Amino acid sequence: MAIITNPSIPIQVHYDYNTKNESFMKMHYFLKAKGIKNNAFFLLLYDGGLMGVNPYDPNLSREMKIRILRECIVNFWYYIREVARIPVEGAQSKRYELHRANLALNYMFVYNINSINIWPRQFGKSVSTIQYYLWCFNFGTQNSRIIFSNKKHDDSKSNLRLLKNFRSALPEYLRMDQVIGPDGKQIRVPNSSETLQNPINHNMISTLPGARTEALAEGAGRGATVPLLYFDEFAFLPYNDVVYAAAAPAFSTASQNAKKNGAPHNITITTTPGDLTTKEGQFAYNMVSIATQWNEAYYDYSYDKLVALMESNKQSSFMHIRYTYQMLGKGAKYFDDMVRMFGTDYAKLRREILIEWSKISDNSPFNREDLEVISSMVKQEPRYTLFFGKAGQFQMKFWDTVPIGSTYPLLIGVDVSSGVHRDASAITVVDSETTKVIATFRNNFITMPELADLIYQFVTNYAKNAIICVENNGATKVSPSRVICYGFSVNCYDSLVKSQTYYNVA
Repeated sequence: MAIITNPSIPIQVHYDYNTKNESFMKMHYFLKAKGIKNNAFFLLLYDGGLMGVNPYDPNLSREMKIRILRECIVNFWYYIREVARIPVEGAQSKRYELHRANLALNYMFVYNINSINIWPRQFGKSVSTIQYYLWCFNFGTQNSRIIFSNKKHDDSKSNLRLLKNFRSALPEYLRMDQVIGPDGKQIRVPNSSETLQNPINHNMISTLPGARTEALAEGAGRGATVPLLYFDEFAFLPYNDVVYAAAAPAFSTASQNAKKNGAPHNITITTTPGDLTTKEGQFAYNMVSIATQWNEAYYDYSYDKLVALMESNKQSSFMHIRYTYQMLGKGAKYFDDMVRMFGTDYAKLRREILIEWSKISDNSPFNREDLEVISSMVKQEPRYTLFFGKAGQFQMKFWDTVPIGSTYPLLIGVDVSSGVHRDASAITVVDSETTKVIATFRNNFITMPELADLIYQFVTNYAKNAIICVENNGATKVSPSRVICYGFSVNCYDSLVKSQTYYNVA
């Protein structure tokens, strides 16, 4: 967010702990309880005089309206917290509701980080994203173009229609939908089902037509020379690999110009998990697999550290944000309601509610009771996470406590992968006494030296009596740049690493 100010004068900021938007305060308490220090950034307020002021008060003075407009321009968090409204059928519009998933999404927006977002149905993926683009369209930038893409052109136009509804719900002085020319008449700008232009700041939103052929897909992608790209239901977009490959270079040029001018620039993908029997589903899954995995510990990262984290991933510029319905506060009733909604469409239930990537498109070996039992047994969140790698880009998730003082060693199984397609390197840590899974690690873009270093750091610092078993496959061939060992204790591993001796014990 660009803020115009005198750099010699410190910026005074406030945090509105008395906001009437209860979801923001609940999120503040939640992050604080998790031990996250940076737990109030979304309560930011630059103009302290706006605390307690209702932007929808019909008796606001002209001066107060200008102050609210100025705060909207420089403070995205203020816009979604106090100003944004969601029209509701048969009732008054409601406030924007913050939860863990859209907070992470919005955090990526503010830092201009590309993101892939996969959440269950009815948690507002499109609503949250479109509210951000409305902020960009009305307040956040100028002379910029935004593109909406979806699996069908009608769906892209539906998202644009939703943005127009959000804008209509704003106070009249914040809609930015008309300007009067020198002749006293309203200046007309493009406003159709496919395009929308802001008459004041000249921002433009266009919908990308669906592609029926590969050639049309490439043409559509090449036409996307814009700093803001939104792909909705990307896993179902025909020829998504062609569209993305053509759009990425064009986006790169436009985003660099936007970055120089302090303007928003990012690619955002929201999607339901696709069908891995289709080409578009496979391409979307591969993008998800190589993306950096989101963790709420990143809220405490400095901007430079967050940039270093993203740059450490040489295969992807995307952050993968995934939340299950349990992680978003829903329980058995939500699942039962969704089962009734989908009926016997188990494939759709697995994709849209359990957010699973399916290899079948029309049936499932599991009935409703099976799915419910499986869902209840799956652990949704680890107890804690250890970060490895120079930028903390590799996450080892702990699902149980490490036994202290036990004479039984931990068993560490390592499945080494070349990182090709959907194949990932994985580690499973097991308590040899109870056979409980203590920790897991899975990553598609870790290199062999990085994997060896991760194992070395973990064992020497946290599991000195561990037994390590590494799979012998084509990815673990001995070379002068690798240390590969199978079934040895930490002491053996330690001496091998330090002496730079290379063995193939298998």
